[in-house]
This record gives sequence, structure tokens and C-alpha cells, in this order.
Amino acid sequence: MKKIADDRKDYLFLNGDDINIRQELENAGLEKLKQIIGVHSLIANFNSLDIRNDKRALWENFLIAERMKYNEYNNNWVNKYFWRTKQQQEIDYIEEKDGILYAYEFKWQKTKKAKLPAKFAAAYPEHNYEIITRENFTEFIGKTL
Repeated sequence: MKKIADDRKDYLFLNGDDINIRQELENAGLEKLKQIIGVHSLIANFNSLDIRNDKRALWENFLIAERMKYNEYNNNWVNKYFWRTKQQQEIDYIEEKDGILYAYEFKWQKTKKAKLPAKFAAAYPEHNYEIITRENFTEFIGKTL
């Protein structure tokens, strides 16, 4: 993960997980904005999430930024990745600790189906998989509301 800062923005880059499946995207850096509010003040979009077309990206950015803060504050040293193939299969966020991959799929709506891609499960048998929604995200980011 790299962190690049300038006068207006603070970007976090996650490394693509390009270990061993030929169809995986290699070296595809995923830009995550840490300061979402500042960015959206620049584009002047303060509409309710219910009517925004970028709520999925905002939700993912929020969860990853908060999880990274949680890990940092608690001295949880993990490798951070995302996973995506050329066939559009993906996992939103992955942490690697002690040789085990913890894969997370982020869903704004609980009704949306999420399924672990078979290629990921076959390539990385030592994994845990969890779907993070609005109903269970507080545990993921280490907070109680």
C-alpha cells in the first residue's frame, strides 16, 4: 500500500492480488480516497445516498478507510489487497495475516446476492470469506454505534 498526499487530497492505493491465476489483473492499483467528504465538497455533491449513483464506491471507500484506521490503531499488521479478474470477478478487499486470506465483499443492500468466486476459492484454499453490510459493518471497523 502506498500513501500519496498533496494539498487537497490524501490517496490510498491498494495492491492488486496477482499471485497465481493467469486471468487476474496484474499490477492494477486501486485508488481509494481517504477524505471522501473533502472530495465531494469539490464536486459539490451532497445528495442523499439513496439517490446517488456512486453509493457503492462511497461505501467501499468508507469501509476500507475505516478498517485501515482500525488496523493501524490496534497494531494489526496485515497485507492489504483487492482481487479482480479479466472476467469481472472480484473481491472488494482482502487482508492477509499469518498466511491466511480474509476476503470481504461489501454490499450496500443486504438483498444483493454475493458469492465467493470459484476461481478465488480454488486458487486460495486458505481463506475466510465475509459479506459486510450496513447491518454488520460496525464490527468490521471496530466500532459500536
